[in-house]
Amino acid sequence: IAQDQGGGKEGGQKKEGEAEGNATDELAAWRAARDVAEEETCRVLSNHSNALVLLDDNFYYTSMRYSFCKIARRFRIGMLTIFVDCELSEALSRNRQRSGKDRVPDDIIERMSSRFEKPDASNAWEKNQITINLPAPENLARIAAKVPPSAITHAWLDPRLEEEEAEKAEAEAARDRERTAESVLHSLDLALREAVKGCMQAKSEGGAAKAELQRLSKACAQARKDILARARGAVGKAPPVPEQAGEREAPVEEWVRRFHALVKD
Repeated sequence: IAQDQGGGKEGGQKKEGEAEGNATDELAAWRAARDVAEEETCRVLSNHSNALVLLDDNFYYTSMRYSFCKIARRFRIGMLTIFVDCELSEALSRNRQRSGKDRVPDDIIERMSSRFEKPDASNAWEKNQITINLPAPENLARIAAKVPPSAITHAWLDPRLEEEEAEKAEAEAARDRERTAESVLHSLDLALREAVKGCMQAKSEGGAAKAELQRLSKACAQARKDILARARGAVGKAPPVPEQAGEREAPVEEWVRRFHALVKD
């Protein structure tokens, strides 16, 4: 599928002697051709489960390639970016050998070269890519022959599922956080129960009056409730409260220390 077959030159370029209005028409025609290419790609993939689609275009902006990556994700198929590299001077030289409508103004080629965003393997969706250097003019068939079959096979067996995989990873991370939170809160609850028991036992053995023991029991219960609430928010089990600054990673022992401070106050 050659995107420029739909009419118009990429980027709204105009040739010498053309009116400015024609350049606008060219840009509109190129955008229409882009839409047609995307529609045709979707049509082929919808009707053929084992289709190998070759898209022929400059794709000089990353976003232009990414639009087809989204299509690959929709159909859960692989994508291989083939970057046909050529020095600007060589491209200008070859272009000057063309004639008529095939020849492109030099300033258009120079501007496109300055704006060209090469494939970036750091983008997970564009990790399957190869570069073909062309020291001499080649037709499309000979360029395609330079593509290693192994690269096509690897891309074919590596469908674009980044968003789905990211969602799965985030869901698993959320479950891990949930399990961690439950474990921390359970350990803290047990530790606080022991702390309450220890406080009451120490007061009782010290000969405290019944009224004093009742007051301590209420203070311990309230302190335990407050500490559990703050800990629950700190580990992501409830909305955080203003006092929680710096409490995200407080160990159980630290929470128990704060419990004793509350009871003492």
